[in-house]
Amino acid sequence: MFINLPNAYDITPASLEKSFKKGTFSKNPYFSWLNEEKSRAIFKKNSATNVFVDLTILEKSLKVDELVIDFEDGLFKGCTISIFNKADSGELSGREFDRRTLAVGKHISKQLSSRARRRTEKKSKGILTSGYT
Repeated sequence: MFINLPNAYDITPASLEKSFKKGTFSKNPYFSWLNEEKSRAIFKKNSATNVFVDLTILEKSLKVDELVIDFEDGLFKGCTISIFNKADSGELSGREFDRRTLAVGKHISKQLSSRARRRTEKKSKGILTSGYT
């Protein structure tokens, strides 16, 4: 839903709330708004102690720790997907990390019909994560 183009551009804050209703919970168990303007939403696999959200991408072949959706002027701007978060994910082999990263890069390239650009961590330049854009 969030990384399938062009459908992702149809997502709005209102449609997000409609798709993931809170039901009888006091707060939405699937995602939280990160600001009052509802321009950023976060999905976490462990959003509460009694709720587990099965976050997956690429036809459920890849587990996701966290997903942040950004909106600008009420329209979908993009999303940031954490396929590995050292603090939350535990141990992961370098081979498995590379497999996950490559799978995401291939998907992005296919969706955009162009080559995804790899972004490599460079702490000296303030780039703290690796991934694709």
